Order: sequence, then structure tokens, then C-alpha cells
Amino acid sequence: TGGVDCSGFVREVFKNVAKVNLPRTASEQAKAGIAIERLEHLRPGDRLYFWEKKRNKIGHTGIMLSGSKFIHSSSGKKGVAISDLADKKWQKILVAARRDEKLTNQGH
Repeated sequence: TGGVDCSGFVREVFKNVAKVNLPRTASEQAKAGIAIERLEHLRPGDRLYFWEKKRNKIGHTGIMLSGSKFIHSSSGKKGVAISDLADKKWQKILVAARRDEKLTNQGH
């Protein structure tokens, strides 16, 4: 807690692990890479984007893990956490998923 926010977490992971540079905010990141149109096409490493009603825009992001789990960060609440995308809470606000072209071409 008190650490990095969700978009900063995703940005740092992609920069340090995949050597991919992403924009700073979740709403900007949601425009980068290849759109994933169906939940069943999600793979580990895909980025997830969630609608934040109070700000009326994409306001949260995370990274798909295996199964239906994803990792995300909240600097003011729990810090880095693993959640289940199958949870109705997340399904209801999931608005986009993206895959980086560089990772696709490398078969990751």
C-alpha cells in the first residue's frame, strides 16, 4: 500500500519484463496493442482495462495470469493483489483487453 498505482504497476512490469514501453495512464494504455475481443481468447500477459464509474472513464488496469486470475495494484488500498476475473464485480466493469504485438510475435 502507498506504492505504485495500477497503470504504473502495469507499465513497470511491461518495461522491465517484456521491454515494452506503455503510456502512463490506464485509459492511454487501453489504446496500445492488439484488441482482444472475447474473454476466451485471453492469455497470460494480456492487459485488462476496467471502467471507473465515478471518473466516467477507464480507470483501472491489470495483467492476465493463468486461468481466470489477474494481477493488479491499488496504491491506496491493498497494494498488489491477485483477483479472479470470473468474479461478477470485475466482469461487470471490464471494458477492454489488449495484447502487445511484440509478445505475440515472440510467442509469449
